Amino acid sequence: MATPIAPIPTLHGKDANEFVEKMFEPPSEEEIAFIKEIIEMFKDHDPYVGEDDF
Repeated sequence: MATPIAPIPTLHGKDANEFVEKMFEPPSEEEIAFIKEIIEMFKDHDPYVGEDDF
């Protein structure tokens, strides 16, 4: 039988603030390049990947 998934811990204080700040930052050029590379890799395997993804 599968192990149940544990609940995600709640962030508090400094960790919560850092998470929210990072969430609203625009992606860096390096992150965008990485995402585009991943999209290109999966285009051959999934016909829906790559259609207006980025």
